[in-house]
Amino acid sequence: MPEPQNRLLESASDFVIKSVTIRKGGSSVNIAPSVAQLEIFENMDYPYLTGKLYFKDDANVYELVDFNGVELCDIVLSQPTSSPVDIKKTFVIRAVLDTEKINDLEEAVSLYLIEKISFDGSINRFSKSYSGTPLEIINKIAKEKLDITIDQPLVLPVQKPMKVVIPGMTPLEAINFMMQRMTTEDGLPYYFFSTLNDDNLQIKSLEELLLEEPYNKGKPYRYSRAYAQDQDGNASDKNPFIVQQYSQPSGGSENTMSLQFGGAIAGKFSILDITTGRNETKHYDISKVMQRLKSKGVIPINAIPQLELNYDGQELQNANSLDIHRAFTANTYDEINNYYQSDSLDQYELDIIRVAIKQIFFKFFINLKIPGVPFLTGTNKSIGKQIEYLHLNNNTEATEESTTSEDKVRDRKRSGNYMIAAAHHIFSDTTHTIELSATRLGVEKA
Repeated sequence: MPEPQNRLLESASDFVIKSVTIRKGGSSVNIAPSVAQLEIFENMDYPYLTGKLYFKDDANVYELVDFNGVELCDIVLSQPTSSPVDIKKTFVIRAVLDTEKINDLEEAVSLYLIEKISFDGSINRFSKSYSGTPLEIINKIAKEKLDITIDQPLVLPVQKPMKVVIPGMTPLEAINFMMQRMTTEDGLPYYFFSTLNDDNLQIKSLEELLLEEPYNKGKPYRYSRAYAQDQDGNASDKNPFIVQQYSQPSGGSENTMSLQFGGAIAGKFSILDITTGRNETKHYDISKVMQRLKSKGVIPINAIPQLELNYDGQELQNANSLDIHRAFTANTYDEINNYYQSDSLDQYELDIIRVAIKQIFFKFFINLKIPGVPFLTGTNKSIGKQIEYLHLNNNTEATEESTTSEDKVRDRKRSGNYMIAAAHHIFSDTTHTIELSATRLGVEKA
């Protein structure tokens, strides 16, 4: 592992593990000098980080700590610069994954880590009544049950105050329960997540994430074998936007059939008010939703997902591939809605739009392996953030032309802006690399 020191970055993958302290029962041990590899995972769908830690035990740490899956692990990361920024995170050692003898006096140990907030937010269940908007109730639960502060979204949810009884849930389950009733006024969803660089948990609307500029605007990430091999010549003060590996997930993408059958493109939904007998039905059409978002400027032109809605002469948005029916009781409380109650059919439709938008915006992924320099600075530049990516097309004839321009060899289907949905940080030996999963925002036009 590189040692902390004040020097300039020598490569786009430099990092420092300053300390890895395992705490249990009032005692502690710093195993940073013995760490062989550290992995940390960020994901927009989870309000906590996870990780794996591999270390060489030549000081009887395994016996002295007596691992049982409740130990705390404080990790401090930094960079070898003249003005380093310390990144501090506390994990719970959830399990010992593996141990293997290296020789008579040394052993390789691997641990599974989960951020402390996950353990704290899952060990106790509670039942309690709350009143307020979904966001206000989430903040109350976070403060009362977890003693944490959540960074607030810039775009506030549209839902009115309601009265909710939390039915025997853990704090994190209760927060997720309330998140399901939160949308912007146009139906865009919210995400609740933890990042490596931020102390607080985040709640962000998809709207505000889409309206941000890529942090590398004008300096796109690109894959090039020659470009990637010259990492030292492309250190952070020059250009760290190197793609070492590119792939598309093996699970498949551009799957319009799954979107259709999942109700993301079209369908019928109805509501039945058991109290009054009111029954209303409406046809849901994603093309109308996208047109409305586009005309209002909620989704930038370069972030509109590409949807092919014509199949064998049929317009898919006119089909009823999914029939959603919801029955509820209104006016449970005086002068305030209950959890399931809204004031109009359009308000109920926001729930359908929220689910559809989450499917559509994550229908095309790419995986990139890149240097870690921009991602360990004390400012979040990973999940929820946009990047600009340049993908070269597979036209060998064009690339062989002596006067070929970058525009001519640009793959317009896969080049453009992407939003990072997950990040796998790998700190190994002297390099920090990241395996990103990013979702495409729109398709470039020729």
